[in-house]
Amino acid sequence: MVHPNTLSAAVKVSCQEKIFKDNNFDSTPLSYTHKKVLVRLEKPQIKINMAKKCIEKEWTTRELEDAIQKKLKSLKKPQEKSLIRTTQKYIKRIETVIEIVDNSDFSFKSEELERMSGTRRRELIKYANNLKNKINEIDLEDVSSNCESLIEELEKIEKEYKKNPPKRGRPSEKNAEMTDKN
Repeated sequence: MVHPNTLSAAVKVSCQEKIFKDNNFDSTPLSYTHKKVLVRLEKPQIKINMAKKCIEKEWTTRELEDAIQKKLKSLKKPQEKSLIRTTQKYIKRIETVIEIVDNSDFSFKSEELERMSGTRRRELIKYANNLKNKINEIDLEDVSSNCESLIEELEKIEKEYKKNPPKRGRPSEKNAEMTDKN
């Protein structure tokens, strides 16, 4: 009895042979294991180019696997970031900053500042300026505007969806008869 995975691989290799034949490519120099590894490539031209390179460079199956793995990584398109996850991430970061600010004590007494060493005061001046500059750099108007546009668009789509919800389920017999008559 043949294991289903073995049978599946054999069928895929057989289909691949048709691709090679249709593209006038002689795959006889390749071993079955080479052909089995090449199945991972979907596009015929990429598959044929990789097979040619394998024959030309006399790759082992392992070397071919490595080359295919590299090729597949290069072909992967970067995943689009989920708008929901991005929004959640921003909310979490903003909440963290707000929490830190709420829990921090920025009050000071002149006497404490006077008792500090000159080095510590200069360091504190540097950090306070740095913090002030970072706060001034934040342009929340853009984020707020983008959020507003997103909300408007979502509400518009939701309103339209409620007006015309998609039909679900099978059509009624009456509607099916009307469709058949047309």
